[in-house]
Amino acid sequence: MLKFFWKNIKVMTFAEYFVRITLICQNNFLFSISSICISFLKVQVIYLALEFSSINFH
Repeated sequence: MLKFFWKNIKVMTFAEYFVRITLICQNNFLFSISSICISFLKVQVIYLALEFSSINFH
């Protein structure tokens, strides 16, 4: 139960972070084409892949 609760908090925190970065990227064109957003999108893909694999293994 606690593990499930912690997992939900982790995902919510990441989602909040993602939303904030996305809003910043949309509001600032120069920032949106910068390497920060590109690298963030790569991190998101890696994170989602890890989440997916952890769900499959458990």
